[in-house]
Amino acid sequence: MKRAALALVLVACSASSNDFPPLAEGGGPPGSSGGGGGTVRDAGTGDGGASGGLIQGRVCIVKDLSNPTVCDTTKDASVVKVTLGTRMPAVGPDHDGVFMIAAPVGRPVWRATSTGNIFVPSVMPWTTETTIPIVPELLFNDATGMSGVAPIAAGQGSVVARVVNGVSPVPAATNLTSIGVTAVPLYATNNGLVWTTTGPTLASGAVWFPGVDVTSVPGRTITLTPQGGAQVITPVDVVEDQAITFVTQDLR
Repeated sequence: MKRAALALVLVACSASSNDFPPLAEGGGPPGSSGGGGGTVRDAGTGDGGASGGLIQGRVCIVKDLSNPTVCDTTKDASVVKVTLGTRMPAVGPDHDGVFMIAAPVGRPVWRATSTGNIFVPSVMPWTTETTIPIVPELLFNDATGMSGVAPIAAGQGSVVARVVNGVSPVPAATNLTSIGVTAVPLYATNNGLVWTTTGPTLASGAVWFPGVDVTSVPGRTITLTPQGGAQVITPVDVVEDQAITFVTQDLR
């Protein structure tokens, strides 16, 4: 089965002890004076020029598609290659997925890939979140098969949205519609491998859009109306063929 591009709206980390904390909110990424595991080089000259220091990130090997910030620490994340725009860490990720990288100026895109089709490639727009989920190929294939999702055609990806309020997932995000996204949203069930067209979201606040046309043109959005709350619109500017894009939306 072809791999799909999965766009996941990640608003914040869950409270799991396996989660890696996001950057402090507000402004750009904080700098670091070192002491975080070796020298980090800037792998490129793009991303707006000089960096804002070093930041610590983590590749999170997902063990439940509906809870993408809960990491499977039994798997070796050192086989994953991570980049931030044109930048990459000098060393790492380590076995647990932790790495240091030069912080960019601007809003580049995180990417996580592997060789041998072990994982579905991940894409995540730049926010204060520095945990980059990556989904094992076998897990994704099981989820698509058990959810009745047709094989993703060439030139298409998928979008999975996870909504939070601060650091807490929002379990009552309902009436999800899309603007410029032709795929039908699927909602997680108590079985993390089975998704249905019936909402609302469960405690993780996750929604999955399989089969979204690939584009890098800004303007695509997802509209969410939480139960008893005001409508929010989340941009999904980058969807890549056979990859997974993770995006974050906070309802605060």
